[in-house]
Amino acid sequence: MIFAWLQLLVVALFSISVVRKALRSPWPPMRWWAAAIVMGLVATLAYLGAVYFTNPWFFRLYYLLGAMWMAAYMGLGSLHLEWGQRRPSLVKGAVAGVLALSLLGALLLALLPVDEGALLTLAGQPGTGVIPHQGTLGLLWLLDTILLNTFGLLAVMLVAAASAWRAYTARAPRRVAVGNSLIALGVLLLGAAGTAARVGFPGAFWATMAVGWIVIYSGFNAIGSRSANRRS
Repeated sequence: MIFAWLQLLVVALFSISVVRKALRSPWPPMRWWAAAIVMGLVATLAYLGAVYFTNPWFFRLYYLLGAMWMAAYMGLGSLHLEWGQRRPSLVKGAVAGVLALSLLGALLLALLPVDEGALLTLAGQPGTGVIPHQGTLGLLWLLDTILLNTFGLLAVMLVAAASAWRAYTARAPRRVAVGNSLIALGVLLLGAAGTAARVGFPGAFWATMAVGWIVIYSGFNAIGSRSANRRS
């Protein structure tokens, strides 16, 4: 549980920083990123609530925001960064698709049962067995989750990697290239944590998640520093 508490601290600090920037700026990517990071914060709080109060609705909230929505909405921020001005119709289509899948996932998650026995042993575990995947609803929910996460991970990683490469080849400030590379690496770690939990290695889930958030936070700080912005 120590890594879940560590993640809570990191994401809380991260949320305060990014939300402040989003409130000061109408820049769409920052607002999508702020929404995603706040989702990560609320998801972590909901997980702790599910552990300490054995509440199935806390667990559903944790899974909805953390396992289903967060990566996709971070991906929307990256799409706005890369194509918001050049291909607005593509970005609008992606937003519509993510919103539709988000609503469908929320409905399916509300209808699926929670395994009370698995919920009682949740502490320190990712909770992959708390909501069964059997049946039509379970399979639809699993497919919805995979689609949202795949979109989010690919969007963030590819855009961050492309930005880092452009910064490197254009001899832009090294902090920009390093920051984008750290964001890509951090999102990869978040995805690896979820994948490891699903294939039977749940023990490293929270440690990997905490490290992933620290790496992403470091990347945002590198890009968002005043010195880097002035040199950009």
